[in-house]
Amino acid sequence: MPSEKAVHVNEITPQQSPTPTPAPAPTEILSAIEILFPETDQLIELRIPRKGGTQVGYFTNHKKLATVIAQMSGSYPAIYYTLNLPAASIATSIDTVATGRSATSEKQIVRRQWLLIDADPI
Repeated sequence: MPSEKAVHVNEITPQQSPTPTPAPAPTEILSAIEILFPETDQLIELRIPRKGGTQVGYFTNHKKLATVIAQMSGSYPAIYYTLNLPAASIATSIDTVATGRSATSEKQIVRRQWLLIDADPI
């Protein structure tokens, strides 16, 4: 297993997004998080794909997660949280983003909460 290195949000080197967009307000992000994850203290996995590997973070604090997403938004091509509930035992540090951390595997999913359907017009 790769070693983890905790990284403060301001220490992460942004990569130029192909189409920079204005960052949404943290309050808007927080509203979406609270709709999708209504249980407080629920573990949420954040992923940031980038050159050199995906950065992964595990959060139980909705406000901290929204703040991190807002701070990083527009600096990376994608920032997203997973919709399935990961096992609490895989999160070695909470409310941080780290490099060298493995993302949740299918076997580490405790419960599926949402069915995501991606439909494109013909």
